[in-house]
Amino acid sequence: MRALAVLFNAVPVRWQRRFMTAAHDRFLVGVVGLGIDADGNVLLARHRFGAPQWRFLGGFLEREERVEDALAREIAEETGLAIEVGPVLEIVTGYRWQRVELVFAYRPGADGGGRRAPGLSGRRAARGARRPAGAHRAPRLGRRRLGQGTAVRVQRIDHVLLTVRDIERTLSFYELALGMRAVTFAGGRRALAFGDQKLNLHEAGKEFEPKARIPTSGSADLCFTTDTPLGDVVAHLGAAGVAIELGPVDKTGARQPLRSVYFRDPDGNLIEVANEVGG
Repeated sequence: MRALAVLFNAVPVRWQRRFMTAAHDRFLVGVVGLGIDADGNVLLARHRFGAPQWRFLGGFLEREERVEDALAREIAEETGLAIEVGPVLEIVTGYRWQRVELVFAYRPGADGGGRRAPGLSGRRAARGARRPAGAHRAPRLGRRRLGQGTAVRVQRIDHVLLTVRDIERTLSFYELALGMRAVTFAGGRRALAFGDQKLNLHEAGKEFEPKARIPTSGSADLCFTTDTPLGDVVAHLGAAGVAIELGPVDKTGARQPLRSVYFRDPDGNLIEVANEVGG
C-alpha cells in the first residue's frame, strides 16, 4: 500500500484525475466531513494519497448508496469511528475535472468513541486539531440545530421575488387564477399582494439590484394555502383554463397536513394550492 501511494503521488495530478475519472461512471460524487468532537476540536486525518496530507475525511459514493451513508462508511473505513451525520454545509462542483462534492457536518457518534475497526492497522485514526490561542471554538453538533437558542428568530416570509419573462402576463394570471391583487410600489415596481404577503416581480434581464446571483424564470416551487374548498379551487382553475398537473393529493405542510393541487404559471413555476386539513 505504501509503495502504491508513492507511485500514485509521483504521477502528475492531471493523470491522477484522468485515472479517477476513467475508473468511475461519468463523474465523481464525493462526500467530505467537517467533524467536531465534544471538546470543539476539528477532526483531521493524515492521508497517504494526494496532498495536502492532513485534511478532512471523506471519499466517493458507491452505486445505489445514500450520500450520508457514504460519508459514514468512508470514515468508518478510514478511522473506525462511528459518526452522526449533520447538515450539508456546502456543495462544490469541479471545474477542472468532473466531480460533485458534498460537505457535511458530523460528530463522532456515542458508540464510536475512537474505537478502531478491525483490519485498519494500515490507516491512521483522525486526530484532533487543537485551536490556536484566542481562536473561537466551533459550535458543537448535536440534536440542537442552528437557530435554537440564538438571538435571531424569524417569524414569517414577508415576500418572495419571482423573475418572470412578462410582468403583465404574470399579473393577469395570478389575478385571475388565485385572486391576488396587482400593486405598484417604489417608483413603478410591480407586485402581487395576497393575505399579508406579496410576490415581488422582476422582469428577466431587467432585474433590480440587489438580485439573486442567477435570477431565473420558471425555477420557483411555491405553495399557497386557501380557505376555499379544494373542489371549488379545481372548478375555478378549470373555468380559467388552467390545467391541473397533479392532485388532489395529500401533502405535509409546515403546520398541518395538506390536501393539494398543482399547476404551472406562465413561466413554468410549479404552484401548489392547498387546504389545511387538520391533524
